[in-house]
Amino acid sequence: MTAAAGGPWLGRASTIFAAFALACFIAVLVPVGLGDVDYNRARLTVWAALLLAGLALAMVILRAGRRPLGEDWRGWWSAAFLMFLLHLVWGLGAIFKADVGAVFVVQGTLVAGSNFLLTALWGASVAMAWLGTGPMGLHLAASQLLAVSGLVSTLVFGHGPSTGVGTVLLLLLVGAGVGRFTSGPMSSETKAMPPSHSPQKPILTTCDLVQQFWRDIYGKEVQSAATYSYTWMADQMGHVCIGIVLDFAFTVIAYRLLSAGADWYQAVGFLLSALVVSYWEYRAYSTDAAKGSDGPFPLDTRLLRDNAVIAAGYMIIGALVGWAFHLTLEWALSIVLAMVVLSIVLAPRWLRQKIIWQKAALPYLARLADFNPKANANVARIDPASAQALWEIIEAAAPPAASPHLVVVGGAIGSGRTTFGCGIGTEFSFKNACVRYLTFNALIELAAAGNFETGASSGPPNIGYWAWSRSQILIVDDLGPMITAAGLRASGQMRQGLENLLCAYLSPFAAALSLRNTIWITDADTPAELSDMAGAIGAFCRNPSPLAIALEPKVQR
Repeated sequence: MTAAAGGPWLGRASTIFAAFALACFIAVLVPVGLGDVDYNRARLTVWAALLLAGLALAMVILRAGRRPLGEDWRGWWSAAFLMFLLHLVWGLGAIFKADVGAVFVVQGTLVAGSNFLLTALWGASVAMAWLGTGPMGLHLAASQLLAVSGLVSTLVFGHGPSTGVGTVLLLLLVGAGVGRFTSGPMSSETKAMPPSHSPQKPILTTCDLVQQFWRDIYGKEVQSAATYSYTWMADQMGHVCIGIVLDFAFTVIAYRLLSAGADWYQAVGFLLSALVVSYWEYRAYSTDAAKGSDGPFPLDTRLLRDNAVIAAGYMIIGALVGWAFHLTLEWALSIVLAMVVLSIVLAPRWLRQKIIWQKAALPYLARLADFNPKANANVARIDPASAQALWEIIEAAAPPAASPHLVVVGGAIGSGRTTFGCGIGTEFSFKNACVRYLTFNALIELAAAGNFETGASSGPPNIGYWAWSRSQILIVDDLGPMITAAGLRASGQMRQGLENLLCAYLSPFAAALSLRNTIWITDADTPAELSDMAGAIGAFCRNPSPLAIALEPKVQR
């Protein structure tokens, strides 16, 4: 491995080692307080082995037949096998005194035989993984046998915390299966790219989500750019903590007010917490939904509803964790682990949305529904027909699945042109389109260098903006200052002058710009001037029917 490739791997190796060390600590020391030390150590080590292996099994489901399993898979797979060997030390060595015959008598031929076969296959798989040889069939056979044995022993024949471990394992495997069917046929590194400079949909695999998660939690906000994905994860951690605090508070109140058993107090505390957070999010959703129901752009009530549901869900997860603290150690660990896995399973849809948005390089998040003069007199007015035409473009398929559109947004200084452009970009991003925002000056600099951004990604390293030449929607802001500097308004030749200016500075990009939806944002003093600008940009981008949108002055009160 090269030094450059070693950095991320060292990060993952430290995580694997920390998880293995923590599992060893719990499996070895906790049984001292539980009694029957050898038996409980055998139980806890096999549970830990299943949980560590669950991550490796999930990677097999996601990657097998599509890409190499990778060093991270090898690390988790090996750590789980070492933990399984510790299970054999206490199970076979301490409990059965290394008497293989006794194992077959007690467990039966089927169970004992499958366990010994699993040990042999798993060990061979680990050895071949480290040697860099061996058929994929060996890894798949060991993985399938482990998955079946683990699920059957915990969910069918197990009880108590064992069932919780099996549930976590099942959720990991189901989540990986969902990820395999929703993340595309292969990773962004190996997926065949479309023809040069043509637009494409965002490509984000499950591995991409994990990498962004690692960048967000491992980086320091004083050293790297803030990300929308980190903000969302921090929000959910806050929601979980709110749920824990509420559960503790309501459990104490129930204990003081109700004359019932301890279990009843705990149940009341959890139920009250779940009801309060659900009502809170319902009220927050209802308030937001009522704000923008009569503007020129529709409010995305479905996304608002789903956002309220997921926020309430994470607070309820926190309340369940709070409830678990009142239970025995084994049950508490099982419930907490199950809630951790459930939190991970719920996250990909929302993380993918946040990452797609932040890679657009938009200055800030805005929604078009907020441009509602009836609800807010401080926003510019928009012609209803123009708003309807723009919304139809947003709702339609984006290139290359449909013909490209061109939109020119004009308005006076202070009319909210950039905010409107951010709103357009956000609407497209939240519909899983690949959006990129650039200022006109930045685009000129890229054109002068012939930079289509097809190499290393631009922007902060912990974000990595979409390359503009791969974007489905390109937003070009601040065209006005160049128009003023070139004296086009004073010349009275706006249309021809602007077209000449674009050809002079952006001619290397003309063909690429014509392939995608482009949104141009400028200042325009009159409707006629905006029409001339739209005509010039349309001619340059080979689009004969641009949509010109005038942001009319705010209502003065």
